[in-house]
Order: sequence, then structure tokens, then C-alpha cells
Amino acid sequence: MEGTGARCPSCQTPSNTVHGSYVRRPVDLPAAGRVVQLELRVRRFCCRNPECSRRTFAERPVRLLPSRARRTRRLATAQCAAQRQLLLPTSDNYFSPP
Repeated sequence: MEGTGARCPSCQTPSNTVHGSYVRRPVDLPAAGRVVQLELRVRRFCCRNPECSRRTFAERPVRLLPSRARRTRRLATAQCAAQRQLLLPTSDNYFSPP
């Protein structure tokens, strides 16, 4: 997660003042039968707008993860597809009452 800065999600003010960072470890789909372990270092920035209620905010890896997500979008999509297959009745396993 490198770049020059980020925009405050509340007031959209750009900032390049880094307040700190933390590591996120979202779960992802296996690749070639092997477990994938992602480790993203996410930077926290200071909002430069004195009238904004948010003092610090984290950059958002929007292409990979939704906000506060613990799994990648592709894992979530695969899990939803598997769930739909398990829950939808088919002609072989559908029971209709008399």
C-alpha cells in the first residue's frame, strides 16, 4: 500500500502526514492448492482539516478489500456461490409436499 497520501473519508481533504501504520491479514482463496497468506501494511494519516471531526483515518485498499473486511472480494464471491449451490433446490433433491 504505497502512495503519496490519501483523502479523508469524511471531508475529502488530501493528507500525506502519516500518523502510523498497522498490519491487516485478510483471508484469500488458495492458489494452486496452497494457502495464500496476505499481509497488508495499512498507513494511518492525520486529517489536515481543523474543522473535520475525524482526526486520523486509514488508507483503504478498495480494489482488494471492502472497508473492515476480513476476507478478499474473490473469497467472499466464491463462498456466496457455494452457499447458493447448497441452498437452491434441484430436481434431484427437491421435496414437494402432496
